[in-house]
Amino acid sequence: MRSLSSTSFVMPRGLGMTRPGSGLALSVGSAQALSLLDRAADLLAVQRDFAAAVETCEQGISCVDSSNDNEENYRDSCSEVKVCLCVIGIQALAELNRWQEVLSWVLRYFQVPAKMPAKIIQLCILLHSKVEEPQAMLAVGREWLTDLANQSLPTYSTVAELHLLHILLPLGLFAEAEDLAKNPASFCAEQRRVALEVVRQRKERQQSDRSTVRQEDSETGFRSQKLLAMIRLFQRALVLIRSRLRSFHLQRMILATFLLYLVVIRLDPEASPSTLPWISKLLRIFRHLWNSMFAPYYKAKIN
Repeated sequence: MRSLSSTSFVMPRGLGMTRPGSGLALSVGSAQALSLLDRAADLLAVQRDFAAAVETCEQGISCVDSSNDNEENYRDSCSEVKVCLCVIGIQALAELNRWQEVLSWVLRYFQVPAKMPAKIIQLCILLHSKVEEPQAMLAVGREWLTDLANQSLPTYSTVAELHLLHILLPLGLFAEAEDLAKNPASFCAEQRRVALEVVRQRKERQQSDRSTVRQEDSETGFRSQKLLAMIRLFQRALVLIRSRLRSFHLQRMILATFLLYLVVIRLDPEASPSTLPWISKLLRIFRHLWNSMFAPYYKAKIN
């Protein structure tokens, strides 16, 4: 899962907002929604106050839903304003790194995925693909694509293409992707051919990647077994050395070394030379050699 805090989510081409006042036939009751749409666009693009943009979009959508415009041209205009407000709201939520709330936020105003406008479903697919969470859109995309009313829309093939490329293939659902690519309602003949080729290439690539991973895992397992064998061999060598040391009566050797230390170092043989004459003579020889080899130059004896 990725975060959107470091990179802004940019709306793809073709999902742009309709400029407020550009050919939209609005009744007097929808003028407030249009004004809020203009305000939300300014908050998003100019002031970059994303939280305020989301709040303004929610107010505008409430105005659209509560309007009583019954004429067909007014209903279409209000629907377009609602879509634009949702697009701005999705963009603002993405900028706030609240992409997890986008789907529930949109469904609050459209109730079911099948009723979501094509622009909104496309934007949601691209958003969840960007954050590497395609699983969240799998059921939503399926429901939208299987709705008969949506299949008659001119943008149906675009949604099907995005669902295939950004949801099904990343999840490894190749059988479902092939069924969608073969569906005449989704693509024309040439598009179906290209889509099936894309599915085939992605499937082969995934199989190749899996074989490479298995080979790397087997090599790693071989190295681990070799390392374990070396560790066991080292442990056996330590056990053997330990047993040999015990056989040589290590305790007696330590005791003998300690006694020799007391006799040679701790005792002062020169205090009574008659007791240990050979030790006294040996110490004098050692001291003479030490002074000759390591004493400062001004203490050295020159014959």
